[in-house]
Amino acid sequence: MKYVKNHKGYALLLVLLLVVVFVGLSAVFVAASFNNAKQESTVDVRNQSVVAAEMGVKYNINNLKNEIKIINQDYKSFMNTSLNTLVDKATAVTTAKDNNLPLPNGMSTAACSVFYSNVHINDWIDCETKEIERAGVDMYMSEVNRVYADLAPQENRVDTKTKYELMPLAVNLVFDQATRRIEIPLSVQGKQNASVKNLNAKLIVTIPDHTSETNDIVIKTILSEKETVDRIFIPPNDNTTICPTQASEMTSGVCKYTGTNLESYLASLPDPSKVSIKVEDLCYAVKDKTKCNLNILDGSGGTVYIKPSNQTVNVDNLNNLEDISMYVDGDLIIKNSNSADNNTIVSRSYSFHVSMNLTNSNLVVLGNEAKTGYIDWKSTGKSVTVSTNSKMCINLNGISLANSSDLTDPSILSGNGKLILYPGRTDMDKLPAAVEDKIIYMNDFVAFLNECNVNTSGLPEGHSMKQFIDSTSEIEATVDYGN
Repeated sequence: MKYVKNHKGYALLLVLLLVVVFVGLSAVFVAASFNNAKQESTVDVRNQSVVAAEMGVKYNINNLKNEIKIINQDYKSFMNTSLNTLVDKATAVTTAKDNNLPLPNGMSTAACSVFYSNVHINDWIDCETKEIERAGVDMYMSEVNRVYADLAPQENRVDTKTKYELMPLAVNLVFDQATRRIEIPLSVQGKQNASVKNLNAKLIVTIPDHTSETNDIVIKTILSEKETVDRIFIPPNDNTTICPTQASEMTSGVCKYTGTNLESYLASLPDPSKVSIKVEDLCYAVKDKTKCNLNILDGSGGTVYIKPSNQTVNVDNLNNLEDISMYVDGDLIIKNSNSADNNTIVSRSYSFHVSMNLTNSNLVVLGNEAKTGYIDWKSTGKSVTVSTNSKMCINLNGISLANSSDLTDPSILSGNGKLILYPGRTDMDKLPAAVEDKIIYMNDFVAFLNECNVNTSGLPEGHSMKQFIDSTSEIEATVDYGN
């Protein structure tokens, strides 16, 4: 009986021990669960603060991008307008310079005035272009700094416990000239309850370059007709050099011939097409001052500029003139002639006493500003015939039709010869009607000169400058999460 009682006591004790162990284990599990839940809650809070900071970074970067798009449009408009205005100014300045007129006032900035006052037009244009580029970048930077300053510290709530805030940064934005970049730093703080996360971001903006790398625009000089005509009778790159005695030494350029055997000199040049010869007295330069006899004169493809002291060149005989370009800054009066082949003869006025048959040649009369020029080929009842591959070209703005021969006479032209007139037909009675590929009126003076094989290389070529080009801005954003 006593054994049975002891056995029951041990069993009860064992049960109690098991209960104690179970309760202890339960307490441990409960404590662990509470601790794990607390840790998960802390991680969640921290994650929410990071998310809030990311939201703040994205919000502010998008705002900045939108503002920069507006700045880009304003900058593009400024550059386009400024460069086009400079084109207009440069055209006015080069036109004044090349027409020997005073340069207009109010065209130059102070920074470029030294080039302007010294009439260094290319340097002035380059300087003004750089000033426009500098002013454009200054405007761009000013606007970016204004927008950046407007990003005042601000608090934005995601919910009752979560928010993000743009933090103040005392930074002066800097433009990198080499890369055309601006770095815009941002600092955003995300919070949920006591958890805080700071994110640093950087917006890199590349200012678009709206000027071409090379000088693509040619500022064309608008020369007056008078100035254009005057320059035609001056050799390109004119100088006062006397021609060397030995023609073989004259390989290119311009020189004044003072000898008396021009035909031989032209034939002895290494390349007559590269040389311009100036003479004052054509007759003396050829061979004979007392009787101007230019019979069978072969110019060997050379070019001769004649500026007679009395404005007139009187030629007794001009028979079989070949292969020469002659620019007579005066009146050319020919008493006896028969044919001319492969020539270009340019003069202020012409008078032919007997017939002249042109083949493969250009006869050009440019006249003068006073319109006293003339072309007369019927003094003795004979005529000029413009025949095979030849052109008679007349600047109507430089001659007197009343003192000229009848341009409506159909016998002027033979074969495929052409009559080229500038400008349009203004006198219905004294000017012939246009005939396709036969009688042609032109309204562009330089085109008229080129059509008639007149050398225009001495005319101003104009100046060049950079042009406006469309370009886009590159915007790059980076975020530093730290630890």
